[in-house]
Amino acid sequence: MKEFIKIIERIKAEIESKNDYDVAEALDMKQNAFSLRKKRGSIPYEEIISFCDKINLSYDWILRGIRPKYHLEPEVSLLKESHQEYMVIDKYIKSILELLRDMDEDQKRSILYYIEKEKLLSELIKKKEEGG
Repeated sequence: MKEFIKIIERIKAEIESKNDYDVAEALDMKQNAFSLRKKRGSIPYEEIISFCDKINLSYDWILRGIRPKYHLEPEVSLLKESHQEYMVIDKYIKSILELLRDMDEDQKRSILYYIEKEKLLSELIKKKEEGG
């Protein structure tokens, strides 16, 4: 229940509202469905992911309170510092970096969204399988 409340508080802050009605509306949920989920502490993951996609919010920010708040590309300086390390560690990372180099900003952002979404979905599936 505590986790649900934290998530809802972050959504309220993003939509600049203090009431659950606005949260339900932002998540495209009926008020009674939202209220029932809140009462049970049942997080509406699919609706939250759709909400995040609509306004370019990081899933990690809304669901876990982990920054960055918005979907961001990695800092170029960080890539420069560790670029050689990546090249040595994994041939897949090298291939990905080579492909990314030729993409425009929108394509890179789309790839990042996809990776974040896949990571979150796999974590949620794992959590569900573990009984959480």
